[in-house]
Amino acid sequence: MKRCILVVLDGLNYDVAYENMGFLQALCEENVGKLYKMQCELPSISRPLYECILTGVKPALSGIVNNHLGFSTQKSIF
Repeated sequence: MKRCILVVLDGLNYDVAYENMGFLQALCEENVGKLYKMQCELPSISRPLYECILTGVKPALSGIVNNHLGFSTQKSIF
């Protein structure tokens, strides 16, 4: 059985993460991990982006555009 671990670091710059996450770098070097540089959806704040990760729906389409909105109406991909 293959497993997948999704590491989400809220507010961490790619370059800082790359330089300071030695264990994850080691996994990539052993070909048991992958690193992807992604472009952030906007607005780049927590709640809208968690919604995007969990549903695959961009903030502009989901309506979740700030940290203070209620529950999602979208179906989770998990």
